[in-house]
Amino acid sequence: MTTNPMLPITIVARKPSDGVVTAKHKLLDLLNDLNVPFQIDNHDNTLAGLDQAMLPKLVRLESVKNGLLVSIGGDGSLLRLIPHAAANDLPIIGVNLGRLGFLADLPADDLSMLAEVIDGHCIKSPRALLAVSHTDGERVKPLGIGLNELCIKSERPGKALVFSITTHNNCFHYRADGYIIATPTGSTAYALSSGGPVISPDVDAQLMLPICPHGQHTHPIVLPADSITTLQIAPDHTDKAIIFVDGSVVGTLRAGQKLQVSKSQQSVTLIHPKEYNFMSVCRDKLHWKPR
Repeated sequence: MTTNPMLPITIVARKPSDGVVTAKHKLLDLLNDLNVPFQIDNHDNTLAGLDQAMLPKLVRLESVKNGLLVSIGGDGSLLRLIPHAAANDLPIIGVNLGRLGFLADLPADDLSMLAEVIDGHCIKSPRALLAVSHTDGERVKPLGIGLNELCIKSERPGKALVFSITTHNNCFHYRADGYIIATPTGSTAYALSSGGPVISPDVDAQLMLPICPHGQHTHPIVLPADSITTLQIAPDHTDKAIIFVDGSVVGTLRAGQKLQVSKSQQSVTLIHPKEYNFMSVCRDKLHWKPR
C-alpha cells in the first residue's frame, strides 16, 4: 500500500484575526468532507475560535515530523514555520489572508484546491535558505536560517550604519541605513521594496543590496548562491546593528564583530496549486499588466 506523503495534514494558524478563524472553519469542513487525516497545532492562536471538543488530534508543532504543513495567515505566518519545516523535510502550503501572498498563495475563498494538492496534483517548489552566524573572535554562534533575507539596520531609526562587506576576496565599504542579503525567494520581499530586482526562485543566486546608501553609484549585486559573505561594523562606529532574519530580530552586531551569511545545507519545499506560475504571480501582484 502506497503512503501519501502529504498526510497527515497539520493546520497551523498563529495570526489572531476574524478572517483566520473563518478560514479555519472552512478548512476543517473541507478536510472532514474529504475524510483525510489531519491534526491541529496545539497553540492558543491556532485553537482560537474553534470548539475544541469537536477537534481531532492536537499536536505540538515541534513533534510533527511528516505530512504537509498548512499555514493559515499571510507570508509572515508561513515564514515562522520555515526552521521546523526545513529541519524535518516538511513541505508547506499557505492559505493567504495577508496582502501580497508571494509565498502563501492558496486563496482562502477557494480551499477546494487543497484536495488536488493532497492527491499530488500540485507544484513542488524547492527553495534555498540562508544560514546566518555571528562571529566574535574564535566564537561562532549560529543565529538561524532564512527563506527570504538577512537584514542589518542601525539600532537607532534614521541613523546610518558604517560597515563593510567582504565576499569573493573583495571588501566593499558602505554608509547606509542597512544591508540586505536575500535569496531569490526573498527578492520579492524587503529587497524588492528597497530597489532590488525580481529573481525567479529557480535561479541559484544571492541578492545583495544596501538600504538607502549614502552614495550615487551603489547598486544591487547578484552573486552565485554558494557565496560566503561577511558583514562587519566599522571599528570606530559607536552604534550597534540589529540583525533580522525573515523579519525577526535574532541578535545584534557591534563594532569589530562579524556576521557570516552563506547558503544553508537545508532547504524547504513550498507547495503551490497546479496552476501556479511565478511570472503570472508577479504580473498580478505587482501590476505588470494594463489597467
